[in-house]
Amino acid sequence: MEVQKIMADIVVLAEREVIVSQAMGTALLARVDHEPLHEVGEGGVLHAEGMRIEAYRLLLPSSPWGERVIFAWFQGGHEDANLRFAEDLDVFFDAKRYLTLYRHRSNQSLRRLTIHPVGNFATPPSPDYGEPHSLAFADPLLMSAGLRCLRDVVQDRGLEDVEVSFEITHHNPTGLQAPIHFLEIGDGPEQWEDHTLVDAAIEAVVRCLSQPLPTPRYRCVGVSYGDHYALSFTKLALEGDLCFGHLIPTHALPSMKLEDFQQAVEKTVGGVDAILYKRLKGLSAFERKRLEGYCQKQGIRLQKYDQPLE
Repeated sequence: MEVQKIMADIVVLAEREVIVSQAMGTALLARVDHEPLHEVGEGGVLHAEGMRIEAYRLLLPSSPWGERVIFAWFQGGHEDANLRFAEDLDVFFDAKRYLTLYRHRSNQSLRRLTIHPVGNFATPPSPDYGEPHSLAFADPLLMSAGLRCLRDVVQDRGLEDVEVSFEITHHNPTGLQAPIHFLEIGDGPEQWEDHTLVDAAIEAVVRCLSQPLPTPRYRCVGVSYGDHYALSFTKLALEGDLCFGHLIPTHALPSMKLEDFQQAVEKTVGGVDAILYKRLKGLSAFERKRLEGYCQKQGIRLQKYDQPLE
């Protein structure tokens, strides 16, 4: 039986099998009035291809997106990290964008809130991270909105020890027709069970859903240098008139070709005005020359991140 697709401007996703994702989803539903999408299935529940979703319409009177803001619990066929394997979400949704509530893991053990694009520019550390040289679509306006809302909530609540940042592009799913981003709490089990962080993250999500997306002047792809959290680009996005789609880690540069940069440009929604880099160390001279030619032909600026775009 063919599944009736749910039309949505944005789908917020969580899963009950991951502690912090469950906590974030539960907190969102407690914070926002909602109703099950009975029109697509009893209780808003749909099944297809081994997956199950439980979908709700979020009732946000001040949202510029009206009734097309959806929250869904997702359950897939993988034992763990189902949402990172959710390559078939388009079976359920005709969505313009996805925002996934998830966990971030780091051995730094800091209190952290992040947002990042999805994909792999090089061979990932594990097959579970997805296919190499494969990117999801990225929405720089949603990335910017999410980052700014996280920063604003942290400042408003005086959470001085909480780090807010981007992360570089990494892991899956990469096969969706709409952009997908992960908004995450880190760095480990202690933080995943921290109700202060969960509440802050969900307040940021509600703010993001309740206001128009920002319209920075420049849309960029960034090449970070030795920094998973792309702090220089985080600062630019918070303080400057620009936003970012994909963020390339420098460890990927030795195996990257022009086609990888092209994919980053083509999968950044709305186009790209500039590719900003800290260093291009590791990228072969041959591929750099190809990249320079491509950027010149496409009218894309290729320059150091600390140079003005005016």
